[in-house]
Amino acid sequence: MAEKTTIPLLTPNEGSDDYSEVYLIHTSFNVSIPKLIHNVRDIVYPCNSNLAALLEYMLRSLMDLLERRRKEA
Repeated sequence: MAEKTTIPLLTPNEGSDDYSEVYLIHTSFNVSIPKLIHNVRDIVYPCNSNLAALLEYMLRSLMDLLERRRKEA
């Protein structure tokens, strides 16, 4: 069985009492971040371009975080 690794996603208000680390992403899921970005552009962008831009920014930030962690390991 594949080992599950949880990657914390920090909310924009990091450190506040209302928000803390939100564990949403498990590496056992077989969905790539580029595929999620593609889906955001196809599905969300036509309805809400501002939301799509924010989601894409957050996904790209997550990709950068994962790349840095891989390099450190």
